[in-house]
Amino acid sequence: MDEREQQRKIRHRLAVLRCAEEVTGSVAATCRYYGISRPTFYKWRNRYEELGPEGPRDRLSCPHHSPRATKSEVVGKIVYLRQHYHFGLLKIAMCLKRYCDIEISDSGVWKILDRLGMGRLPANQRYKQRWKRYEKPQPGNHNNHTRIFCVTGRDGRCVGGNQPVEVSSMARRLCFEERVRIEGMAQAGCSAAGSARRLGRRPAAVQRELGRWGPGTYCAEAAQAAADARAERPKAPRLVADAVLAGAVQRRLDQRWSPHAISADLRAAGMHVCAETIYRGCYDRSGRSGLKPGSWKKLPRRRRKPRGRCEQAKRSALGDYRPIADRPAAADRSGAGHWEGDLIVGRADRTAVATLVERTSRCTLVVGLPGGYDAQSTAEAVTAALGRQPDHMVKTLTWNQGREMARWTDIEDALDIKVCSCQPRSPWQRPTNEQANGLLRRWPPKSTDLDLGPVPLALIEDNLNEMPRKLHHRQSAQTIYTALSSNHR
Repeated sequence: MDEREQQRKIRHRLAVLRCAEEVTGSVAATCRYYGISRPTFYKWRNRYEELGPEGPRDRLSCPHHSPRATKSEVVGKIVYLRQHYHFGLLKIAMCLKRYCDIEISDSGVWKILDRLGMGRLPANQRYKQRWKRYEKPQPGNHNNHTRIFCVTGRDGRCVGGNQPVEVSSMARRLCFEERVRIEGMAQAGCSAAGSARRLGRRPAAVQRELGRWGPGTYCAEAAQAAADARAERPKAPRLVADAVLAGAVQRRLDQRWSPHAISADLRAAGMHVCAETIYRGCYDRSGRSGLKPGSWKKLPRRRRKPRGRCEQAKRSALGDYRPIADRPAAADRSGAGHWEGDLIVGRADRTAVATLVERTSRCTLVVGLPGGYDAQSTAEAVTAALGRQPDHMVKTLTWNQGREMARWTDIEDALDIKVCSCQPRSPWQRPTNEQANGLLRRWPPKSTDLDLGPVPLALIEDNLNEMPRKLHHRQSAQTIYTALSSNHR
């Protein structure tokens, strides 16, 4: 464990001791809140009273003078091989055994290196094993053999053309040249198995090709035209292309038949349509399904009611809101001062806190809502929280279409910013805030009463903002936010 991680743990443990002494006044309540046991709390407190701020530091679990501990000269050899030759675990153990007559396992080497912070080599020093990948043919990973055939009839003469045809055994569909050879071999009296053997195809493929036209009626040009028509994309829906079939389905839907019953009845009448096609036609909102609009209402069980985005927008409580498309182009993290917000609801939907995240630095504000999370209380709390930030660091705010943002115009007038709203049911349009909410749930988990008070919420906010972030090269969000605030003045 490196020194930075150790210092972070020490700060966390000191915060736990400070919370028990200054905030809650109860060891049991503090332990329940932070998810630790009381013996662990008392151990931290006793070490703090004995050694001061460095008391809660992690200690080695093994004794300092264990008779089974690895000798210092062996540790020195392991470190030397690691630093100068960049050897791995197995190679270090092998060198010590071969040249120094020292028996040590690779796991023992790993424990020593991990304890010294040398468990993993830098990326530029790791051994990269270069695999020699086999030559990948096209298509697929199988052997692609090309064969040249000249098809002959029973009398030994070449049929279906005088030139040999080049056939790929991995071709997925029959080509026109192959269909010409199939026609010639069929006229010469060859069987489907014999034709497939000469073409390098499976017998079932040739049998299906001949079975589509019947005996003695196969034509290569007509078969190629039919294959091209089948391969055209996009294809028209089945119920759109066949008006008679669509009418039969609609009449049975009006009688409250299930799609499976309709499919079985039409199959008995010689008209083939699967139940999934009927379901898709019922729930198609484009109006081009071949069925009447609102056909889903005819289904016997309406477990899934499709709600279009336009319908959701009509029910929005925000009124004439500003869509996210009107957000400035600088909000794509190229400029600072653009925020995203949301609510985290507590147990039984009775309490909630608002979270505000700056998109560039990921700095998070945890805003308590002691008066409830109605529109008026939310607007006042968000305005107060953003009002304490520098003016140049608050330019836009992006929220979802929840009812708590019904007073979004009050926020705009008070702060002179733009408040944008995401599309309905589109949380991915606020990715920074959604990721921050997931991190925040580490401290107050779900089904927790969020009426915690300002001090616990401030501690949670500090823990989140002081946590090193990988995207910031292990710097905290608070450090990046402070730098942005000073650079944009």
